[in-house]
Amino acid sequence: MPVVNMRHPTQRRTTSRARDLILYVTISVVVATGLIVAGRAGVNGDLLFRWIDFGAFTALMYGYLVSGSRPLHRKLSFWSLIMAALFAHLAIFIWLIVHIPEWKLWWNSVMFVEIPVLIFFRDRICHN
Repeated sequence: MPVVNMRHPTQRRTTSRARDLILYVTISVVVATGLIVAGRAGVNGDLLFRWIDFGAFTALMYGYLVSGSRPLHRKLSFWSLIMAALFAHLAIFIWLIVHIPEWKLWWNSVMFVEIPVLIFFRDRICHN
């Protein structure tokens, strides 16, 4: 017999919003703590900018892809594709951050080339 969710839709929305708020506050505290620790440790400003820039663009890009793929969230093939792509993305850009002497803002635009490639593979792999 199927399980029926008897909660009222408003209650589900409130629970979801509360969960999202807790998640956002937690992320904010972690980021703020990291910046404070980095500042006190005397981390190079350019290096700090590279990592913040990289983290923000990666979160934006993969967040966009995942949120735009809600019907696929229950498919293992979708999450396998996302994890493989994210691993390659992290490996390449971490290598660049560590080895490129001067970080240019245009490197971020290179990241956005990944979106149509990922959408292409998502549509080919995950809709079967």
